[in-house]
Amino acid sequence: MEGRFELFTLHVVLVIERLKGQGEAAAETSQAVFDSYVRGLDDAFRQIGVSDTAVGKKMKKLAGAFYGRLKTYDEAFATLPNAAELDAALARTVFEERGEGDVASVSAYVRSAREALAEQSLDALLNGEVQWPNV
Repeated sequence: MEGRFELFTLHVVLVIERLKGQGEAAAETSQAVFDSYVRGLDDAFRQIGVSDTAVGKKMKKLAGAFYGRLKTYDEAFATLPNAAELDAALARTVFEERGEGDVASVSAYVRSAREALAEQSLDALLNGEVQWPNV
């Protein structure tokens, strides 16, 4: 479950980052992406049987985690093309510091996704047409 949260969050962060500073319509779309992300998490909790009373607490915790990751990835993106900070952030989040998994490949994918998003037209993104690179 944690891995799904991390990858879902990472992709939402990538879209929000691409839309940042692109005007009012992009800001509204960014908010809609975030709102859809929150609804998706809420729905997932309910589908796996988390009680209604516990969902709110879990959502509050995940909102804090989201904003922490948003800040962490934003700081890591600012240091690119040096990927060391991004690699470290991915190791801490996606791989939960377990020391297993291919951080370099995921980092390369993230950098490729950022480039692909940058090349996509803002109008396409605002219409929900997001193209992700092949894995």
